[in-house]
Amino acid sequence: MSRRLAGIQKFVSRSSTPSTRNLLINGDFRVAQRAIVVPTTTIPNTNDTYGLDRWNMIYEGSDSADYSRVTTSLPTGAAAYLQMETETGGEKFGVVQIIESSNCIHLQGQYVSLSFLARRGVGFSDVGASVLSWDSTADAVTSDVFVGAWGATAAAPTPTTNWTLESTSVDAGTLSEVADIGVWFQVKMPGILIDTANMTNIAVAIYNNDTTATTVDNDVDITNVMLNEGKTCAPFERRSIATEIDLCQRYFQKTYDEDTDVGAITDVGRMLHTATRSNAAFGTDMAVFQWQFQTKMRTAPTVIVYSPDDGAADSVWSTINAANLEALGEESGPSGATWSTADPATATTLEAHATAEAEL
Repeated sequence: MSRRLAGIQKFVSRSSTPSTRNLLINGDFRVAQRAIVVPTTTIPNTNDTYGLDRWNMIYEGSDSADYSRVTTSLPTGAAAYLQMETETGGEKFGVVQIIESSNCIHLQGQYVSLSFLARRGVGFSDVGASVLSWDSTADAVTSDVFVGAWGATAAAPTPTTNWTLESTSVDAGTLSEVADIGVWFQVKMPGILIDTANMTNIAVAIYNNDTTATTVDNDVDITNVMLNEGKTCAPFERRSIATEIDLCQRYFQKTYDEDTDVGAITDVGRMLHTATRSNAAFGTDMAVFQWQFQTKMRTAPTVIVYSPDDGAADSVWSTINAANLEALGEESGPSGATWSTADPATATTLEAHATAEAEL
């Protein structure tokens, strides 16, 4: 009997220990496939637009901040951080990551804990952080999780329909109370109960929550964002970079090199196709590109084709014509994509870059 009780006690002890697995992807912002600095000519800094991998940029206004991955002046042990720099004073801005349903549905009725490192620039006094639950169709979420005006300094923004705040923004604390300007500090929000009925997705939003900061080009920096199961915050889980990129590519892939901005003028990584003008299988004179994805994607992605010559979207470069041809009929599935071109008029080598997006 004593041996059985000892076994039960051992099991209880283990089950009460917080999980060390991070439910978030790219929590340290090492992966920036779209662009290292946003905005670019192809990635605008507009509300509800994905910037660094898995993180959706959200604004109270239309051009509230610029976003970038920075790899200097790092906190101990970090590899990168997200810098959010004010472009319009007095407006709130931030990022949100929405977790795929299959990776969080088991958390209904369970506790999670959120932690991250933050640093404030001049004029910022409050950082907001919220954990939200979605109670409608799984993965068919509204990615702009907050509506309209986000409220006063330190007030929790109002969630969009079907999103519910499981934690409030004031849980993150007031920056001026916990850290000096330019000093990294850790925010911990333990023991958040996911009790929204019919929860299908979870999101984490982190944002400037200060409307009194009116100076342009000041910033709020964050890194090592961790959401783990359990009532206490676990240490940040740093995966191998190969694993992190693979996880990110379930939601976004490109033919460009990892740190090359989408739409860049470059031959590196481009796809090549020799058009012979005798493609009887398609019953017309066209070239057909086939792109096999590195990782199976979450769902059939949206594919955009770019010319390597000038970065023009929906275009393929023809070397013999020294001109772009229109990319036609993009089709995709989770494993790959195809597209064709207009008649090149002569045998030629065609070149193209492409992106595939299946974000939530």
